[in-house]
Amino acid sequence: MDRVRAVSQPRGTGPGGRDQAGAKGLSPIQRSSGEVGGPYVGRRRKTQQDDISLSWRAEGVSPIKGLSVSRSGANFVRPIQLCLHNLLLCLCRVSHEKMLQCSMGALLLLLPWFGGLVLGEISNNFSQCFDFFHKETPPTGILGQWYQPICQRYQGQYRFATLYHRQHRSPLYSAYILSPPEGTSDKTKRVWLFEPQLAFPGADPEMKDFPPPISMYQNVTESQAVDEDYKDTNYTRGHLNPNQHQGIAHDRQATFTLTNIVPQHEGSNNGPWSDFEKEVLRKFNSYCNGTMHVITGVMPYRPETLLMKGRVSVPEYMWSAYCCPSLKVKLPMDMKASFPTHAAVGRNDPKSGQEFVPVNVNVKKEDRGYGVKRMSLEDLEKILSQRLGGTINLFNGQCKW
Repeated sequence: MDRVRAVSQPRGTGPGGRDQAGAKGLSPIQRSSGEVGGPYVGRRRKTQQDDISLSWRAEGVSPIKGLSVSRSGANFVRPIQLCLHNLLLCLCRVSHEKMLQCSMGALLLLLPWFGGLVLGEISNNFSQCFDFFHKETPPTGILGQWYQPICQRYQGQYRFATLYHRQHRSPLYSAYILSPPEGTSDKTKRVWLFEPQLAFPGADPEMKDFPPPISMYQNVTESQAVDEDYKDTNYTRGHLNPNQHQGIAHDRQATFTLTNIVPQHEGSNNGPWSDFEKEVLRKFNSYCNGTMHVITGVMPYRPETLLMKGRVSVPEYMWSAYCCPSLKVKLPMDMKASFPTHAAVGRNDPKSGQEFVPVNVNVKKEDRGYGVKRMSLEDLEKILSQRLGGTINLFNGQCKW
């Protein structure tokens, strides 16, 4: 488990004017599974049942003898219904007045076992949105028990894919297909969105506008970053899937879900990193024929995780890679290293070391310490493997010609 340090942000240094919003309590699911603030924080101690629950979710094995388990969750519905029904029959042979209390007790008994089950657009894999990955294969080699794949759905369609870290309330990466904006004006309404299914298993798969209903507010706050987290801070809202890399209005609006956002210093977000995003778009328009798959992500601080307002993980570095194996024109010599793949790592902290991205002292003052280093896909994967653990491959087959 990574050590965690929190940063307290001064008031009046960022947009908005409200104080931070924190979780007021943990849901039964999160008390048992450690989904908020680390394993087993809450009001009760770790039990043997917790070990069984975590082991089952990690291995795809049911703690209930005879119950068949599918990792995708699609085959869980009927067995769960039967299990709940039988358990209620056994436990709830009491008066009608006590039926509700007994039903809740039975459900809470099962929640540690089934807390990891989520049906719909959030699941154990990206099976519903493989199209956003090169050769329909997500990155491999990423280790960790807190990561949650999300097929980002808006207005009835999948828009991109995100690997979300529940404990850090922050995405590790978003994968998307680059599509140049249609027209010259951006009329995206810029409404910030949240993901209901992170708060409630089986909830509506569509991302929704903030603020959430009062009945959902606590669960939403516990399960993901919320609007208040970014108010009165020293950070801007940094897109992993940038809206200017999307063609139609609904695709652009979908990028405003906070599950696609990380705390990014303004010097990076509106400086060298923004320049790099525009550079990728120019390369696509000039040379790419057909589909360009892009994966953009973050590297958290190590060994301690830096948390904004004690809740949301702040990245030390940004990274991105694209894959475009088909060209529409012959490449000039200075572009040959940029295709079929290319990558970059950007600084999000001017005080960080220079092992990945050196500081260029010759740039203008506001950009100093936020530089972006272009590199090969292989070099980026080596850095990610070193920083995140595992042997990481971003594109199936390395996106060769």
